[in-house]
Parts: sequence; structure tokens; C-alpha cells
Amino acid sequence: MHYISLKLFASLIILFIALLGGLLPILLGKTNGSRRFLVYGDSFAGGIFLGAGLLHLLPDAHELFSQLWHTDYPLAFLVCALSIIFLRIIEDGIGGHFEELHTKHTWVAFLLAILLSIHSIIEGVALGVVQTITLFLVIFIAIIAHKGSAAFALGIKMQKSELNKSFIFYLMLIFALMTPVGILFGTIISSMLHARAGNIVEALFNAIAAGTFIYIAAFHCRESNDDQHCACCEEYEPPISAWIQLVCFSIGTILMAILAIWL
Repeated sequence: MHYISLKLFASLIILFIALLGGLLPILLGKTNGSRRFLVYGDSFAGGIFLGAGLLHLLPDAHELFSQLWHTDYPLAFLVCALSIIFLRIIEDGIGGHFEELHTKHTWVAFLLAILLSIHSIIEGVALGVVQTITLFLVIFIAIIAHKGSAAFALGIKMQKSELNKSFIFYLMLIFALMTPVGILFGTIISSMLHARAGNIVEALFNAIAAGTFIYIAAFHCRESNDDQHCACCEEYEPPISAWIQLVCFSIGTILMAILAIWL
């Protein structure tokens, strides 16, 4: 019961942050400086994801698989790698198709919503199946660190699309609900299964979530200066600093490394 209350509270916080981050660029309209804030914040979140995936989720999944099947085969690493390949295939396949369409901004917004929703469900299930406070806090921190900036990026893409505001609101609401739905689904699964089956599901989704986290950190948390215009306005902004992005990314990873010492 204690875990259920904790996961419900986490779901409400994640839902609020996702809605706030996603609707902010739409409600405020054109805001100067938002792109730089988003880029550096996302770099920090990327470091959080990399550290959480490599230092927490993947080792815990490997340990669970080793205990369950008494083998040293790196099954958790294989599941993690396959998850990264799967997400890359989806993104390249769907993205390559939509980029050929004329209504590019609208379809890019839909594509980003689909991909972020997939990530959100996987993250939510991983949070829902965990049975320890330590791993719960690690995954929760990683999700919180990224959820707002991801929702903000989606909100900016939605603003540039040809969709009306009411439809955008419903899309953002669906996206925001994906992580809580994943948490609910993971909690139901873990409560219905016996100890061994529950541990298998937890190990599996920890490995999948690790792959998702590493994928986000590797492919979605760095931006170049190819596009010098703000994503949500037409004003020119100073160049994005690659060094500041690296520092923010490193801080996020180091924080997860420090957390791994204590937890």
C-alpha cells in the first residue's frame, strides 16, 4: 500500500510537470531566450538519463537476471542494446517517411508526440514495476529531469504546426498521461505476478528503460547551431555553446554517479 501511494503521488507530479512544460510555450507564445534554456536544460537531463541508465538500471537488471537464471550471460545488456536498435528503427523509419510530406511542421509534431509517448510509457512501466525505494527514486529523478524539457520541446513543435490550440491541448494531455498510464500498468503487473515472475518483469523493463534512457541521452540531448533562429520566435539568438551543453551533460551524469555511491 505504501508503494502504491508513492507511485500515485509520483504520477501526479509527472503529469503536472508534463502539462506545464508542454503548454507553457503555447500559452506564452513567442518568448525570447526559451531555446537556450531548453537546450541547456535538456543537456543536463541527458546526463541524468545516461547516468541512470548505465549506473543504476542496467546493473540492477543484470544482477536480477543473474540471480534468476544463475548465469553470467549479459542478457540485460542484450535487451538494452535491442531496445536502442528498436527505437532507432522506429524513429528513422517514421521520421524518414514524414519528412517527405508537404505539411512538415504538423507531421513532425505528430512524430515527436508518438516517439515521446513511447518513451514515456516505457519509463512509466519501469517506474511501476520497481519494488525498492532506491531504484524508484533514481528512475523518478531521471523522468522528472527530462519530462519538462521534453514536453516543452513538443509544445514548441506543436506551436509551429498548423493545428488549432484546442487539438494541441488534447494531444499534450494524452502525452502527459502516458507516463502515469505506464506507472499504473507496471504496478498492476507487479502486483499480479508471483515473486519470480515479478522479478523477471522488473529486470526486463529495467533493461528496456536503460536502453531508452541511453538512447535519449545519445540522440536527443544535444543541439548544434545549424538553426540560428529560436524555435518559438523569429528573433536571432546568440549561438548555442557546445561547451556549456557538455558541462550541463557532465553535471547530470556526475550527480547520478554520486547517487550510486549512497543508494
